[in-house]
Amino acid sequence: PTVPSANIRALRLVECSVQSPILYDLLALFPTVRFLTVGTEIVAPPPPTASPAPAFYELALKRSLRADILTWILANSVGSLRILELMDLPSADMKDVLRPHGPYIDSLRIFRFSHTAASILRSCVNLKEFVLSSLPVMGPSLDNLPQSIEHFNLNSHALSTPWSPFIPLIVLLPLKTFTCDKGSKSQPGFDTIERLCRTHGVTLFADASNLWPNEDPVSVSSFPRGRSTHNFPLMN
Repeated sequence: PTVPSANIRALRLVECSVQSPILYDLLALFPTVRFLTVGTEIVAPPPPTASPAPAFYELALKRSLRADILTWILANSVGSLRILELMDLPSADMKDVLRPHGPYIDSLRIFRFSHTAASILRSCVNLKEFVLSSLPVMGPSLDNLPQSIEHFNLNSHALSTPWSPFIPLIVLLPLKTFTCDKGSKSQPGFDTIERLCRTHGVTLFADASNLWPNEDPVSVSSFPRGRSTHNFPLMN
């Protein structure tokens, strides 16, 4: 069937059968998509006749993808991919696929931090924004972070997690903004974070919700991006 052309810039695939080729079909129908969210597990490989994937500005993955699927999705996005979100634990194969994109990524959002996720983070050598859900007690440390990070967002700081791992971010990185959720204010050691932010000229925003960022699909030059009515013309 003939489908009217449409300048669709953002696509969010919330649910489908794991064997469905719908993702490939939709991207073939709407080659203007630049902001892609894959919210479900997909195991169907790209069909041999699949059209080349668009060049994405943002890719948000709620579930990890096989390396061959991720390779197809990002085949034309080296140099264009600026925002990457990983909600699930990334595999070692995913890390290898993402490595060429690292130097171009401006914003990395990691929900479940792991050693593989830490390796992906270190590959983003020009990163401007790092969003983290929480830091696992037995997980990797926040060592050797990109020295370009300007905005750090701790989305849901666990009560049992000390503030000490985050102090070097304020002291050693060129941070402009430190964001954390409202509950952080009542946690032991928060006064140290406040004092260090004042000392180092970092804007502290401690009134954020503990909800994962849900932002407008627009390209930006600085972070945080957020949502605004000013973005309406950019989304049409």
